[in-house]
Amino acid sequence: MDRVPHVLFVCSGNTCRSPMAEALFAQMCAGVDLSVEVASAGLAVIPGEPAASLMTQTARRFNLSDRLAAHRSKAAVNALLAKFDLIVCMSANHLHGLSYSVPLEKLRLLGGGIPDPFGGDARDYDICANQIAAYLPSILREISGCPCEIRAMTADDLPDVVRLDHLCFSVPWREEDLHRMFMRKEACALVAVRHGQAIAFAGASQVLDQADVSHIAVHPDWRKQGIANALLARMHVCLVMRGCHEIQLEVRQSNEAAIALYRRHGYTTVGCRKNYYTKPAEDAVLMTLMLF
Repeated sequence: MDRVPHVLFVCSGNTCRSPMAEALFAQMCAGVDLSVEVASAGLAVIPGEPAASLMTQTARRFNLSDRLAAHRSKAAVNALLAKFDLIVCMSANHLHGLSYSVPLEKLRLLGGGIPDPFGGDARDYDICANQIAAYLPSILREISGCPCEIRAMTADDLPDVVRLDHLCFSVPWREEDLHRMFMRKEACALVAVRHGQAIAFAGASQVLDQADVSHIAVHPDWRKQGIANALLARMHVCLVMRGCHEIQLEVRQSNEAAIALYRRHGYTTVGCRKNYYTKPAEDAVLMTLMLF
């Protein structure tokens, strides 16, 4: 983004989750000296309502109680939505609701979604705030600057994808298998493009409401620049819009950077697959993300 990025957090009533996300994100950006315009809104709002008292209490732990105390709810109307570069939803339902008026490339889901603490006790609000704080770094990394365009993969991208697959994996797939996997309607396949060439790709297949991420690959010269983070965020939007409720993946046990990336997006470890990988032989960590 060439200008100061504008980020909007959206929930239902704009009194619990989204104002807390707004305050935490503004604090986080200030901490790394990143200039950003941040706000929040809701899809089912009584305008002018204060933040929930329990969320304001929770905000004290983050030194944000004054900001939450000053908050007043507002509706996510089209005129407001149009001002923002990135619109981060607190649940899949919010993402679906906004998809009719907002381009999908602008929409994100925070983690796998943040359950509404409304009606709960102080502990529920603490858990909610902790979840928001844990997943916000993925948004921060994305707006810090992904140096490429992310779009749907086409058959014309396959030669680049094949080269990347051979470069990034010790046991690459055959071209015909990649074509069969990614060119079918059940697949969600994306490429990150720089100067007309794919420098990264990601792919997942879906059966009913479950998806399996088979590939996330970034050219070695372009790693550690937020590309895998951006690919994964866009993939989640794609899968949510297709009715997916659960995503799973395998990752090498030694791949600490990838495991950390998945955890920033809300994935949890659910098991281990012994000797899943070869060249070299290694166990796989099985991770899953439930989309709320």
